[in-house]
Amino acid sequence: MSIGGVAGNTINSNITDCSVEGTVTGKFSKAGGIIGNADRSRTTECHSSAMVEGISYVGGIVGREMSNSNITACYATGEVKATTTSDEANAGGVVGQMTECSITACYSTGNVTAENGTNVGGVVGGSDRSTITSCYHATGVVTGIGDAIGGVLGANIKSSGQLTGDVINCCWSGTVSTDKGIGVTEIGTGEATKVEGDWTDAVTAMNAALADDCGWEWTIETPNALPTLKKKETN
Repeated sequence: MSIGGVAGNTINSNITDCSVEGTVTGKFSKAGGIIGNADRSRTTECHSSAMVEGISYVGGIVGREMSNSNITACYATGEVKATTTSDEANAGGVVGQMTECSITACYSTGNVTAENGTNVGGVVGGSDRSTITSCYHATGVVTGIGDAIGGVLGANIKSSGQLTGDVINCCWSGTVSTDKGIGVTEIGTGEATKVEGDWTDAVTAMNAALADDCGWEWTIETPNALPTLKKKETN
């Protein structure tokens, strides 16, 4: 069973410009601030300040993302907590776990915790044949059990026959139990830069990774502030 602040399950769907506050609590796996389980779906320009709690596959925006789904320009500021007692928590500030999917220009700022589980990340908990581009986590604490804990990604998982799974120009700050941006990388390439102090250089790098047709860009509104997203101006 899946639970989300907007939808429990989506299939071949577009979820756009939604927001959630309060608390999202799942007694089973797959809990998300916006969507519990997204299958072949697009989630764009959504944000959640909700506290999200579930057993496993728990995310600030989406609990589990599958089958060429993608998330763009979303952010979560609430706490994410996985309560599993059986190893893999798959808890992420934006997405708990993603398989053959992508996430672009998203961020989270809340605590991400799994007291008894692994695969915990400030942005994504577990990634399988997926791509994470120009995303960040900041201010919150990211903690779990073992090495698969990261400021951006908990674990980049290798599946049978897999060729890649990439983390491109992503950043993190705050407290992470492993002090790593990517906890475990089994395959693919990874770039998760720790930011200490000013985010200006990080914004430049993250914007460079965004495609021209993405429609979004990072900006810092006031000195020493965290980056936020804005739509690109069109002529």
